Amino acid sequence: MEIAETKNLKPVVISSQRSGLNFLRVCIESLTGRRTPGKPLLVETGSPVFVRTHDSANISKKGEGSWKEIDDELVQGRKVVLLIRDPFEIYARELKIANPAAARFKLEIYISNLNHFCSLSGCEKRHFHYEDFTMAPEKMAEVIGFLGVPAGNGQKADEVGVRAEWDKMRQIGKDLYDINQKNAGGSMSLNAENRLGFHQATLSSVDRNFVAGHIHEKVSVAGRAILDRYLA
Repeated sequence: MEIAETKNLKPVVISSQRSGLNFLRVCIESLTGRRTPGKPLLVETGSPVFVRTHDSANISKKGEGSWKEIDDELVQGRKVVLLIRDPFEIYARELKIANPAAARFKLEIYISNLNHFCSLSGCEKRHFHYEDFTMAPEKMAEVIGFLGVPAGNGQKADEVGVRAEWDKMRQIGKDLYDINQKNAGGSMSLNAENRLGFHQATLSSVDRNFVAGHIHEKVSVAGRAILDRYLA
């Protein structure tokens, strides 16, 4: 049975903005020929193969589309993925394109997504770090494999297939991101020498302490374990 045939079979992807979802979408669409949720990228027709949200607990009160609320009832029996990026990098990136109040609110959503993911039950959950699955083909293959998206165009969505198409997909991802996210600055760090710390290199000590304090105060023990590599 195809994922598109039964809504309840669709996995859920939770990701704060700038956490690699667009590149994941490019890879899935390129390798499987199946549409992913959001603004059309490579495939324009068909039912999206997963449910996505930037705000799973709906603290933005938008509650629909890419800001869809995800509750315990919805995730029962499903696979749920959290895409997670360095919170200091996320905050610094938002400061470059928005005012401090907007950046702080995006941090609240980031923390809410993390805590909410950790609290969900009755589902099969995994988290994947941005710097892993956007830089290592085998990690991207692991994400796609966990989601269970079947190939529909004769190509392989396994590690062999991802490796074969990796460079091409990275370029497509950058080009599409530059177009679709033009108003938000487009791709800033893809080809930077210090890519993973590109944005936070200019983060002030005051802002860094603000982010660290917020995480210490508001993130659950399980959530801090996921963020451990960024807090050392």
